[in-house]
Amino acid sequence: MKSIFTLFLFVGMMHLHAADEPAHSKRKLPILSIKAAIDKAEAFVKEEKIIKEGKFLARAEYHESGPWSEPNLEKKTSGPYWQITYEPDKLADGGQIFVLIYMDGKARYVGGR
Repeated sequence: MKSIFTLFLFVGMMHLHAADEPAHSKRKLPILSIKAAIDKAEAFVKEEKIIKEGKFLARAEYHESGPWSEPNLEKKTSGPYWQITYEPDKLADGGQIFVLIYMDGKARYVGGR
């Protein structure tokens, strides 16, 4: 009986806490369009000769924050970014290439091969 009471108390407290928060937070929308980000990524991987062969553009995802949104003094990049992912054309464990395109148009290669 005590555990049921504790459960109801916990659920009730969670409900009260949720009521204190706004129902919807405003998202920071991307300044740079997905098309512009993909175009910049395509030019970047070609210019930097990052992709040799056997890769294709698999997806583009917008990230408001994440491990690569923190300031990077060396690359002079920070803030929201598009993560452009290239996948190998053969089934493999790994082998992706990740290119980040920040809202100011700067590109950054962060891993894979």
